[in-house]
Amino acid sequence: MILCRSGSLWMLGLVCMITVATTAATSLPSSTSRRTSSFSLPLAIPRGGGWNPFGKASPPTLVQVLRDEKKQLETKVWQLQQQLQSTRTQLQDLHEASLALKAQGGSRKQVHALQQEVKHLKHRITQLETSVHQLTQLQEQIESMLQESQQKVQQLQQALTTSQADLVLQKDDYELRLAQLRLELEQQAAQQLQQLQTRLEAELQAAVQRAVEDLQHDHKRALVLQQESLTNDFNQRLAAEQAASKKLVQVERKKMRKLVRALADRERKEMAQQLRREQEQLQKQAQRQSNQKKAATSKTDTVRSPVK
Repeated sequence: MILCRSGSLWMLGLVCMITVATTAATSLPSSTSRRTSSFSLPLAIPRGGGWNPFGKASPPTLVQVLRDEKKQLETKVWQLQQQLQSTRTQLQDLHEASLALKAQGGSRKQVHALQQEVKHLKHRITQLETSVHQLTQLQEQIESMLQESQQKVQQLQQALTTSQADLVLQKDDYELRLAQLRLELEQQAAQQLQQLQTRLEAELQAAVQRAVEDLQHDHKRALVLQQESLTNDFNQRLAAEQAASKKLVQVERKKMRKLVRALADRERKEMAQQLRREQEQLQKQAQRQSNQKKAATSKTDTVRSPVK
């Protein structure tokens, strides 16, 4: 009877330990538990099964069931790791985009903001991996405690086998307690782990989506700023080219004015020289005509003088 009572107390202590462990898992910080992928861990504890003191065939043990559930959990964790890898790929793409923006001469502030956001998301993913690791450890602890429970049940079976009278008296009571224990473990573990799964999945998807949207928004804003900067630079260069062209046109105009004045002066000089030559020719012609008239007059006088 003492062994039976101590076994019952140990079972109640085990229930308290599992409840505390699962409660600790559900109370993970939101910054860490936000980010996990979807996984399912239905704690399938056989109803009405377990050991049988009369040597009859028993259903699958809790250990075997937990091993199957552990394999399913490993598959879900692998799926989570694949999603994490996909997120890392997106982060790498955004990181390369930020590097490309930096290489193209984008705003240093925008590039720094992109890099900080990428770093922040990496830190969140690291926290997610830590949460997955803690959840895996929690599952291992539950499995270990249930294995210890199985060992205690076996010890109780051996003790009860040595005392058939006490076994007959306590058989129904222990079976009821074991059934209640299995039912409580199943309900508590399944409910709490399902709640944890739902919350972690929703928070992870929301956090990743917000981070990606923020990075895309910052990237678009950086591209717009870069385009505005390039447009302003082009306008400044165009204004400088126009000013230089105006100066060049003014210089050419001055040269043309000088050339026109030079040509005009040259033409005036040539016209003046031409006029002088014409005047000289006219003067020479007038002089010749005058000389001819004088010569003619002289001859006339010579002819008339004998007549007198």
